[in-house]
Amino acid sequence: MLNFVNPALDFMEKGGVMLYTIVFASWIAIAIIIERFWSFQRMNVQRKKLMANIGASLKRKKVIEAISVCDKISRPLSRVVKAGLLRHDRGKAEIKEAMQEAGQEELTNLERYLPILGTLAYVTPLLGFLGTVMGMIRVFMEIQKEVEFATAASLAGGIWEALISTAAGLVVAIPALIAYNYFVGRVDGFLMDVEGTAVDLVNLLSMPGEEL
Repeated sequence: MLNFVNPALDFMEKGGVMLYTIVFASWIAIAIIIERFWSFQRMNVQRKKLMANIGASLKRKKVIEAISVCDKISRPLSRVVKAGLLRHDRGKAEIKEAMQEAGQEELTNLERYLPILGTLAYVTPLLGFLGTVMGMIRVFMEIQKEVEFATAASLAGGIWEALISTAAGLVVAIPALIAYNYFVGRVDGFLMDVEGTAVDLVNLLSMPGEEL
């Protein structure tokens, strides 16, 4: 274990303050990615299957049963459908409005921490670049002090140490950006499902002879 820890600490020391900042940012990014991935996995529900079950209950004119189906599933999309079912005796516009309001509430939960993840994906490469610039300044200051003893090897050693923070920033930013775009895509997919489900529910409630 110590054989791994000591080189890692030495590596961190060479990277400077910015490398510590980037590592801290990576911990935050990892925590957000794990938490959001777990949350999005829990929200999975098949829209067609959900609406088929709702439709079966509505055909039997059992709105309470349809609401119970939503409660049993207890996913963001099912809660949106429930909001529409609770307005089943109102007009189409009010049903859609209720579902859109419920969708906005769920959207707030789905987008939790995503702005932070997006910011980390954008900022960490800049932190890495800043660390490299600071490192290069330090290298050339040292060379200026000992110009007579400066060699290509010492210059190269100082440069690669300065570049550590840039590499670290990119290592953090790339997966963070990929994860951010993935989660944003999932959110967009949820919004499309809300719109489609609103239309489906209104059509079910508007079927001839379906006064509920």
